[in-house]
Amino acid sequence: GKLRAGLPTKTRELPKPSRINESFEIQCEKASYLLKINRHRPASIGFEGEAASQQALRFGGMMCPKALRVGDLPDGGSYMIQEFLDFDADALHEPDTQRALGILLAQMHLHHAERHQQFGFGLNTCLGTLPMDNSFCDTWSEFFVEQRLRPHFSLVVERFPEEARELILLAPLIFDKA
Repeated sequence: GKLRAGLPTKTRELPKPSRINESFEIQCEKASYLLKINRHRPASIGFEGEAASQQALRFGGMMCPKALRVGDLPDGGSYMIQEFLDFDADALHEPDTQRALGILLAQMHLHHAERHQQFGFGLNTCLGTLPMDNSFCDTWSEFFVEQRLRPHFSLVVERFPEEARELILLAPLIFDKA
């Protein structure tokens, strides 16, 4: 079918940086799009949070693709169509680029007590295949411990109980101090 940028003229599968999503560049007459497909998760678990995160990044002043459509596939899994940004991947590793990115991320995450009463994000997201609970907490330390450290700690203990014995002994030192 026809997209806003005209008829598709070329489609190419992009190399997978991970084993999570299939990615395709769809070139049209006036613009290009990125199609991401996840065959294992519904949109509500992955792509909806990613689209909201991209919107927050753009609002924070960062160059980030705009998600145009997110949905579930008929036979399971999900997809996201977003703007295709063609950039120099090597430039992302340059110290000046990393510094600028760090500054923008820090500014976006600044806590302004007059505007925000809690720490978190309006939707849950994923870090790779790991769901990330972004429920709001009253303090940054509570959010960091309860929504980041504790879930990952529990996952390590669950998946690698023998290797995690020493970590289990350290848990009171980590969690009781927070």
